[in-house]
Order: sequence, then C-alpha cells, then structure tokens
Amino acid sequence: MPLSHFQIESLFGRFGYQPDPARRGQVRIEEAWTRGNLGEARSPWPLATYGGTTQQIRCHRRIKNQLEGALKWLADAGLERLVEFYGGCWVPRHKLWDPRRSLSAHAWGIAVDLNPQTHPYGSHRAQDERLVEAFRRYGFEWGGRWPTPDPMHFEAVEVLGDVEPALVVVGDAKVRGRLEEGQVWAPVRPIAEALGASVVWDGQRRRVEVRPGADKP
Repeated sequence: MPLSHFQIESLFGRFGYQPDPARRGQVRIEEAWTRGNLGEARSPWPLATYGGTTQQIRCHRRIKNQLEGALKWLADAGLERLVEFYGGCWVPRHKLWDPRRSLSAHAWGIAVDLNPQTHPYGSHRAQDERLVEAFRRYGFEWGGRWPTPDPMHFEAVEVLGDVEPALVVVGDAKVRGRLEEGQVWAPVRPIAEALGASVVWDGQRRRVEVRPGADKP
C-alpha cells in the first residue's frame, strides 16, 4: 500500500500551498519548499511525453538516484521499450485533480506515471512484470495491485539515499540497497517478505517484525 499522508510528510517534508486558478485541482506550493526539495533525475534514453520527448524528470531530490537507478536497470537490460510513454512525476495537485481530496504523491514528486494511455487509473491492465520489478528494486511500489488499481502509477515507499549501491541476499531473494558508513540499508518490505515477517511503522521509520510461527529465521 502507498504511504499515508503523515508518512509522506515525515519522509519528504511539509509545505504550504494554495489553489492554482490556472486549473481545477492544481495547487501552488510555497517556493521555499520546491527550491529546497526538488531536483532533476535523468533518463538514460529519451522518454516520449505529451510535448515530444525528454530525458529530464523533475522529482523530489531524495528519490532522484532511485528513479535513475530503476531506469538504468531497464536500459542495461535492453528493456527501454517497456516505457512507451512518460506521464509525469512532479505535478502539484490533488488526487484525481479533485480539490475535495487530499494531495497526490505527485505533489511531492515521489511518484511517476508510465504508459498512462494504455494503463489508465481504475483499470486492471497489467504492466510488464520486468518494469514492475525494476521499480520495486529501487523502493517504488506499483499501483496496479492497490484496492482501486492505478496501473500507470509507481510511487516511492522507501528512501534509499545518495550513497553506494549494495546487494542484500536473503535466502533466495535479492534486494538492492545502499552502503552507508559501513552499514547496508535496503527496503524493508522485500526483506520482510523473504523472512516471512511483517513491516511495522513506528511513526518515524519502518522496521521488520517477525510474525509468530514464521518458518524462516
């Protein structure tokens, strides 16, 4: 499941905003926050967009390397064709452009929409599993498995950071993480799954909690 509003603010910051009269459901976020928190990820290949092509993706700076890592993983595997169309990342708006709803994860620049024309919100269209796996490796969750499916949507649910990459092997599972000051950090959800454990949010960070009776150490 995606992060809650509280969890997003804890990881990516809180900002003030006002309705944007240019479009219903769009917002104007305070400039101090955008200046301090947004950056640009670069795709290894040109992405088709509504206005042509681009290799620049404006996103939250904390997920910049993760986004670049997922795209590089696809490029290294020769799978660029799996991204037929790039639908956007940082889009300051409410969910579904509805001002009565809470802000979208796109307002923080922590979600990316891929192939929106063929995988619209609410549909059960499956993305290629290799595309889903590439983003899962780098801390993103695919929206296609949510109660109301959003198969175009890939949302960051972990922060891996701007550090040296590392590979964590848990049984038969391989999880990509990061090496920081002699410690290896990796997304907890795939590690929990490999251990037969659950993930608990304590208000600040996620931790792995082994369930009673789990058959793995």
